[in-house]
Amino acid sequence: MKKVLRAFLWFVIAGIITIFLLFFYNTKIVESREPISTAPATTKFIDVGGEKIAYTETDNHASTTAVFVGGLSAWGGTWERVVSEINSKRNDINYLVIDLPPFGYSIPSSDKNYFRDTQAERIAGVVENKKINHIILVAHSYGAGPSVEYAMRHEDKVEKLIIIDGVLNINEPKVVNKQSPVQIDFLRNFLLGVLVHNDSFAISRLKTFVNIRDHVDQKLLDVYTRYFDTKNTTMRLSQWFRDYVNDPLNYQSNLSSSYEKILMPVRLIWGDKDTITPIEGTKVLLDTVPNIKLIALSGVGHIPMIEDYERFDAALFDALKK
Repeated sequence: MKKVLRAFLWFVIAGIITIFLLFFYNTKIVESREPISTAPATTKFIDVGGEKIAYTETDNHASTTAVFVGGLSAWGGTWERVVSEINSKRNDINYLVIDLPPFGYSIPSSDKNYFRDTQAERIAGVVENKKINHIILVAHSYGAGPSVEYAMRHEDKVEKLIIIDGVLNINEPKVVNKQSPVQIDFLRNFLLGVLVHNDSFAISRLKTFVNIRDHVDQKLLDVYTRYFDTKNTTMRLSQWFRDYVNDPLNYQSNLSSSYEKILMPVRLIWGDKDTITPIEGTKVLLDTVPNIKLIALSGVGHIPMIEDYERFDAALFDALKK
């Protein structure tokens, strides 16, 4: 019996040591590259409030620019196919994709948080530095919150707002659980340091976001996680996760009454099988925004741009129409 207990204890100790070594390997060896030197050649950087924000652009020398803000882990490379396809049909507008921190190759300041208002300020910083005055704002999932907040603060610049399966938290009371394990920095950092570099875990999680899984494979995952080898990836994602949970969400974009004042056209593209932000949640928008249209995609989940290329591209093309 003692031998069995001793063997079990050694097994547990070996397992703990292995996990700690894996954490060290991931955060110190894998995450060792500088964002600026390892980013794709098409990536550009702009200084915004002491941060370097990464972006990609297609400049057609047009007066209007479609500014894309993605969701969880999205960056310029995840929009490349979409922008290329739409640009082949609509080259009368420019296209700009922001790597909204902590995602992509942007280099955020450790002094700033990831609350919705701060993220909106980052979008504003890029727009102001690029001197863009006429915007069509295209936002997906998590990126919709900061984008709508920006649009409400800068209605003079935004000509149209396109929301794709957006996370908006309208009229949702926010209760922060201070006793949650998420509040423990070491535990949160450690778990993310082990899990974010586990491809099997990542693919399985990605599949829970979609209804059509034909394109969810290693090649797609490699695109979404390409920047994961840059320095401090785990720490940035960990801080974002903490701030996402702790964000008070008491902004204009959280109040249905604010949407009644939106004068710009709003177009919604939504998968009717979305389980993350169910399509039923669009009702509050349809009931309050004066100029709004819903394009529902049958059988599609939360990430339509990777589920059904043809129907999503057609929906976005339609939403971009004047």
